[in-house]
Amino acid sequence: MIISSQFINYSENNNVIKVEKFKGLGLKQFDKVVVPHFNYLLNTSPKLVTEIINFCNANNLEILQLCDEQCYEVSSSGVEKLW
Repeated sequence: MIISSQFINYSENNNVIKVEKFKGLGLKQFDKVVVPHFNYLLNTSPKLVTEIINFCNANNLEILQLCDEQCYEVSSSGVEKLW
Protein backbone atom coordinates (compact mmCIF):
# COMPACT_ATOMS: atom_id res chain seq x y z
CA MET A 1 0.00 0.00 0.00
CA ILE A 2 2.76 2.46 0.82
CA ILE A 3 4.49 2.09 -2.55
CA SER A 4 1.64 4.09 -4.14
CA SER A 5 1.47 7.87 -4.03
CA GLN A 6 -0.98 7.95 -1.10
CA PHE A 7 -2.58 5.66 1.44
CA ILE A 8 -4.89 5.84 4.43
CA ASN A 9 -4.53 4.47 7.91
CA TYR A 10 -7.55 3.74 10.05
CA SER A 11 -8.18 2.59 13.58
CA GLU A 12 -10.99 2.20 16.05
CA ASN A 13 -10.33 2.40 19.78
CA ASN A 14 -12.96 2.83 22.49
CA ASN A 15 -15.59 3.72 19.85
CA VAL A 16 -13.36 6.51 18.49
CA ILE A 17 -12.65 6.13 14.79
CA LYS A 18 -9.60 7.73 13.26
CA VAL A 19 -8.90 7.86 9.51
CA GLU A 20 -5.82 9.65 8.18
CA LYS A 21 -4.26 10.16 4.76
CA PHE A 22 -0.51 9.81 4.25
CA LYS A 23 1.88 10.29 1.36
CA GLY A 24 3.24 7.03 0.02
CA LEU A 25 6.62 6.35 -1.52
CA GLY A 26 5.29 6.99 -5.03
CA LEU A 27 6.98 3.92 -6.53
CA LYS A 28 3.73 2.94 -8.27
CA GLN A 29 1.49 5.56 -9.84
CA PHE A 30 -1.78 4.23 -8.52
CA ASP A 31 -4.66 6.62 -8.00
CA LYS A 32 -6.81 4.47 -5.71
CA VAL A 33 -6.56 3.99 -1.98
CA VAL A 34 -6.29 0.32 -1.07
CA VAL A 35 -8.43 -0.73 1.90
CA PRO A 36 -7.24 -4.20 2.90
CA HIS A 37 -9.47 -6.74 4.67
CA PHE A 38 -12.53 -4.85 3.42
CA ASN A 39 -14.90 -7.81 3.80
CA TYR A 40 -13.70 -8.41 7.36
CA LEU A 41 -14.16 -4.75 8.26
CA LEU A 42 -17.62 -4.73 6.72
CA ASN A 43 -18.65 -7.71 8.86
CA THR A 44 -17.01 -6.63 12.10
CA SER A 45 -17.17 -2.83 12.04
CA PRO A 46 -19.61 -1.36 9.52
CA LYS A 47 -19.30 2.02 11.29
CA LEU A 48 -15.57 2.04 10.54
CA VAL A 49 -16.25 1.22 6.89
CA THR A 50 -18.74 4.10 6.72
CA GLU A 51 -16.14 6.47 8.18
CA ILE A 52 -13.49 5.26 5.69
CA ILE A 53 -15.89 5.79 2.78
CA ASN A 54 -16.93 9.24 4.05
CA PHE A 55 -13.29 10.24 4.55
CA CYS A 56 -12.35 9.09 1.06
CA ASN A 57 -15.35 10.85 -0.50
CA ALA A 58 -14.53 14.09 1.34
CA ASN A 59 -10.92 13.90 0.12
CA ASN A 60 -11.74 12.84 -3.47
CA LEU A 61 -10.07 9.47 -2.99
CA GLU A 62 -11.22 6.38 -4.86
CA ILE A 63 -11.23 3.13 -2.87
CA LEU A 64 -10.02 -0.27 -4.02
CA GLN A 65 -11.81 -2.72 -1.75
CA LEU A 66 -9.27 -5.48 -1.15
CA CYS A 67 -11.02 -8.40 0.50
CA ASP A 68 -9.26 -11.27 2.24
CA GLU A 69 -7.77 -13.76 -0.22
CA GLN A 70 -7.91 -11.30 -3.12
CA CYS A 71 -4.96 -10.18 -5.17
CA TYR A 72 -4.62 -7.34 -7.68
CA GLU A 73 -1.74 -6.58 -10.01
CA VAL A 74 -0.94 -2.95 -10.72
CA SER A 75 0.93 -2.33 -13.96
CA SER A 76 1.31 0.40 -16.54
CA SER A 77 -1.72 -0.99 -18.36
CA GLY A 78 -3.97 -0.68 -15.28
CA VAL A 79 -5.26 -2.74 -12.38
CA GLU A 80 -6.20 -6.37 -12.85
CA LYS A 81 -7.83 -8.65 -10.30
CA LEU A 82 -5.86 -11.90 -10.23
CA TRP A 83 -8.10 -13.78 -7.78
